Amino acid sequence: MLFIYNFVNNMAKKPLQPFAKRIRAFRQEKHMSQAELANRAEVSNITISKIESGDNDNPTLRTLRNIAQVLKVSLIEIVK
Repeated sequence: MLFIYNFVNNMAKKPLQPFAKRIRAFRQEKHMSQAELANRAEVSNITISKIESGDNDNPTLRTLRNIAQVLKVSLIEIVK
């Protein structure tokens, strides 16, 4: 888990546009709205919106883990 934490922290130092696009793409592949993802990941709609738009460039590990679980992808797939 420490590896993932360090990997995520290193990604936060880079532009996260590809990161935002991956979350949006995974969500859309599942035919899921931002509101549905937010509800199921136990975060606010605003959080999902800001992550996907790139306005939130440092989401918490818990948030990323929850999003990955809901989308049924690995955390590494989201942040690579």
